[in-house]
Amino acid sequence: MARKRASSMDSEETYKALYLKLHEEACKRQERSYSDPKTGFIVLTAVEHRARGYCCESGCRHCPYKNEQNEN
Repeated sequence: MARKRASSMDSEETYKALYLKLHEEACKRQERSYSDPKTGFIVLTAVEHRARGYCCESGCRHCPYKNEQNEN
């Protein structure tokens, strides 16, 4: 049972590493979104969030305003 859990954690860490890499690459190209490798959903990049200019308070994965909200 612990082995499945570790495998699941490894899988989740691999998934997170992959989507963070995709996000970084998309931002370098100034793209506003990318496709999530697991779900196929469109994910907004920090580039898009900054272009909007404010936090929409939807809990977005790459929100650049998260830390600012916690300070207020």
